Amino acid sequence: MTWQPSEDHVALFAANKQRSAAYTLERRHLRQDMLEFAKQLAGDWDCTPAEPCLANRRQVQNMVLFSQSTRPDGQRAQIDLNSPFALDVLPFHEHLSHFVQIDKSGLTWGMILHQKATLDVRNLIAYLDAFEGEEALKKLVRPLSDARASTNIEAPSDTDTSADLVIPKQLGKGWCIWWRADDFNVDIQHKIESDLARLDPLFQTLKWSQSNDLCGALAEHKAERQEAAKSRFQTGDRVRITAGLFAGRIGRVEKRHEKGGVSLGIGPVTIQVSDDEIAPL
Repeated sequence: MTWQPSEDHVALFAANKQRSAAYTLERRHLRQDMLEFAKQLAGDWDCTPAEPCLANRRQVQNMVLFSQSTRPDGQRAQIDLNSPFALDVLPFHEHLSHFVQIDKSGLTWGMILHQKATLDVRNLIAYLDAFEGEEALKKLVRPLSDARASTNIEAPSDTDTSADLVIPKQLGKGWCIWWRADDFNVDIQHKIESDLARLDPLFQTLKWSQSNDLCGALAEHKAERQEAAKSRFQTGDRVRITAGLFAGRIGRVEKRHEKGGVSLGIGPVTIQVSDDEIAPL
């Protein structure tokens, strides 16, 4: 299916239509066309809802096609349409994402790194802090001189600043790079595909993954898990045994074990017990 964006699509997001269910069917058709178009793009994509919500007065201010990402916990971002904060916690904010957005201002596409995308933001900081990292980042954004960009924003804005002039040393709310459709009579689909492909070197450089862990998050996570696995008791603590052959006896912790439990001294005898078999005095 070929999606050809038009001024009629933009008109669906006029202020007087954002809360009206009368335009829901048209927006649903638009959403489906956008999702079909996304099948031609690399990666997994989803799209924000087409329906207003009368229960919480949710407005359909825009429709955003966004590239999906798996969180470190293996889960996908979900849209809760019934949330009163639905418009403030759009899923593409949680990770570095490509996007195609249509609203009352027109059609834009590009890349957004929101401050909520903690691991990707940390990757960016680590990249900039590396030797000649800022110069390397300038080389990555130089081919994007025809795009617009800004920091401290959550979506495309009205700035005319060229993307190659914006280095996000102060991220603020977020960093966004985008192109805007000025003419709906050209082959916009092909331009969107081409522009998103041009963003890919920058995207892949900064996007956090287990194989691109510039910020050292995996090492920190491993250390945290190892620490959490240790016994909650400290060497030297006096405890009472609550189960087993020595129940009721008092001992002193001699050693904490990496996988939980302790070695406990009871007079001249040392025994190994788990945390759930002892209690602090």
